[in-house]
Amino acid sequence: FPGVGNRKRSSGVARFEFIVSTIVIGIIAAVLLERLLWYQEYAEKTAMEITVMNLRSGLRLRMAELMALDRWGEVGDLPTQNPIKWLDSRPPNYLGELNNPKLSDIPAGNWYFNPANLELVYVPDRSRFFDPGLGRAKAVYFQVKSLQPARLRSDGTRTRVEGVSLVQKNAYKWF
Repeated sequence: FPGVGNRKRSSGVARFEFIVSTIVIGIIAAVLLERLLWYQEYAEKTAMEITVMNLRSGLRLRMAELMALDRWGEVGDLPTQNPIKWLDSRPPNYLGELNNPKLSDIPAGNWYFNPANLELVYVPDRSRFFDPGLGRAKAVYFQVKSLQPARLRSDGTRTRVEGVSLVQKNAYKWF
């Protein structure tokens, strides 16, 4: 029976080839999954930054409108307002105004405005590569600040605020 020994040997080689190919496919799948997760988080970061750019544009338009109407005094009130109100439409993941909520109660991937601290907050959904910095919880905090705050003059009147900007409060690192 000359074919019996060859069949056993070829079946052993086939098993070995199957195991090696399964391991190689598993490693490739793991690497691809890791990259996919990284790209998903990068896309979320990009969406957050686009929302911030839109908010900054809305702020500039609001300031230009107040300046054109010669209502400079109201520019100083912008830091106390919710920046989302300057947009034509709210982001779909905006939860509204919430007074000092626990971050653990906020669904991941959403924005909210905290009127108590005058902060606009984004809570990331994917945060494997996210470091919020400054020892704060995993969120990104923004606030509208006066570029040149109103000062009291010697005659008792106040100087006007020349401009405001939406600034990031914590030095987050993403990637």
